Amino acid sequence: TRPFEGLVATLLSAALLWLLWGDRGCLPKLQLALRATAVAAVPVAGALSLIALQNYAISGQISRMPYALHEQQYGVAPLFVFGQPQVPAIERGDDLPATIRAYHHGWSLQSYQQRAGLTGWLRGVREACWTLASYWVALALIPLLTAAYWLPFRLPRLLALAVAIQLLLSSSVCWIFPHYLSPVVPWLAALTVLGFRRILRAFRQPACGLPRPRLRTAHYASGVLLAQSILLALAVGPLRNGPQREWALRRAAIEAGLSKLEGRHLVLVKYAAEHNVHQEWVYNGADLARGKVLWARDERRDWNQRLAEQYADDRFIWTLAPDQPEAKPRLIPAPHKNQPSGNPSPLR
Repeated sequence: TRPFEGLVATLLSAALLWLLWGDRGCLPKLQLALRATAVAAVPVAGALSLIALQNYAISGQISRMPYALHEQQYGVAPLFVFGQPQVPAIERGDDLPATIRAYHHGWSLQSYQQRAGLTGWLRGVREACWTLASYWVALALIPLLTAAYWLPFRLPRLLALAVAIQLLLSSSVCWIFPHYLSPVVPWLAALTVLGFRRILRAFRQPACGLPRPRLRTAHYASGVLLAQSILLALAVGPLRNGPQREWALRRAAIEAGLSKLEGRHLVLVKYAAEHNVHQEWVYNGADLARGKVLWARDERRDWNQRLAEQYADDRFIWTLAPDQPEAKPRLIPAPHKNQPSGNPSPLR
């Protein structure tokens, strides 16, 4: 989902391998590169196939990412902090839904305005470093405190350089989230391991290994690792079971229930004024004509009339208010004179 960050990480990894192969000559390096490419071909081909299937299912083209299609239709803010805002094609007409406008002209554009230009990019670098340190918790201090030990060695220097370049380039994107920085985690883990090795070796005696009084240092290191795992588990738990995920599970359950009923269906979603723009219920596959369940916004009467004229003859029309306080919103068939007979019962 992050092709830019993935491309940067891939190029940096290739450069690291090329440099670490040392003075083998250009031809031996090319041979090693071809071997590595052959080994990686199978998983890479599998990943590209899955991406192509997803692209085709959503955008109708194997090479067109859903994100790119969405930004072309609705996007206002540029992807990078040195870009300029754009006017999407749908903006020229009067068919831009209020929720889409609130997202792109609100949160998205405001985020770009806070990060635009050189000053905003430097602010993003600081935010990226803080995000990475927050994720890595206490372990983030290990590479810094032991830098004097690993700096003389080539491998950790290259790893640290790769982390720095990845952070600098990732900060050129208008938004910073933890998963945007995920490519640096293996490199940071390697630096942390090297730092732990230095800490343990500092207290090691060749004759008798770790003395009993100093064994606590190893225990402390293990405790830090254990604490890191516990903190990450505590951080992930609320995200997995919290309201950020609950709405998506509710939508999936509703769509699965409708898919089991006879016929095909159209769900008109009515958002409340305080609806969270990051919780989007309305999205469909590329093949609208053959979709079992279609989702649309119940926002304007003329839009609803156009939808009814197009879909009422062969679909059951439902209305849904996802922002109601009920734990599980109800789907109620929308009355329409041309609606097919044999209406399915409302889902509960």
